[in-house]
Order: sequence, then C-alpha cells, then structure tokens
Amino acid sequence: MANTKMWKVTVRTAVVAGCAAVFALGGAANPTNAQTPKTPPTVVQGNQAKGSNEVSFATCPVGTTLIGGGYQIVPNVQLNFNNQVIAVSDIVRINAPSLSRPNTWAAQVNTGIAISYALCSNN
Repeated sequence: MANTKMWKVTVRTAVVAGCAAVFALGGAANPTNAQTPKTPPTVVQGNQAKGSNEVSFATCPVGTTLIGGGYQIVPNVQLNFNNQVIAVSDIVRINAPSLSRPNTWAAQVNTGIAISYALCSNN
C-alpha cells in the first residue's frame, strides 16, 4: 500500500428556502504513520458567483498550498402561485482546482449561486 492515497471528506448540509444545500471539503488525509501537522489546514471562502456567467474562486494565502476544496450551492428554486416550492434544480459545472489561477479552487453552477472553498495546507 505504499502508493495508496487516502482522502478525508467532510460533508455539510444547510437548509435554504426549504431546500437542502450540500457541499463537501476534501483533501488528503493523514495516513496513520504520518506526522500530524503543527497547525490545522486553513479554509478559505471564495466569492459568490451567480449562474453560468460567473465563477467562484477561493485562493489559498501566500505560504500555504492548495490540498483540496469544495463548494456550497444555493440552487435555483421554482415556486408556484402560493409560494410553495415546486422544483429545485441546478447543475454543478465546475468543482475543481482552477486551471487559470494557481493555488485556487473554482466552483460554478448553472443557474443558482456557488461559493467555492479552498482547503490550504500551512506547510
């Protein structure tokens, strides 16, 4: 198992306008024989990005390294004439390290609001 990579994922939920929003932060987990870091990882919250024309970017501070990331979504909610939820829909378009910005996690959704999160190692 010398080449095995272990991942630790934290999933959180939130209720928004009667709908559940879920995001996950993932990153390399400490194998049992690894030393524990002196300081815990830093979590950076990115900007709010609405719809497919905007991207949320969360950039790790100088002196830290991106080790994972995730997103939070406020999905598109459709209401009927009585203000009752009839549909909740959206598509996650991007949830990955940014290709254009170093040390940055990117997130984008189709019609709702996305907020990216970067998990940064304190080296």
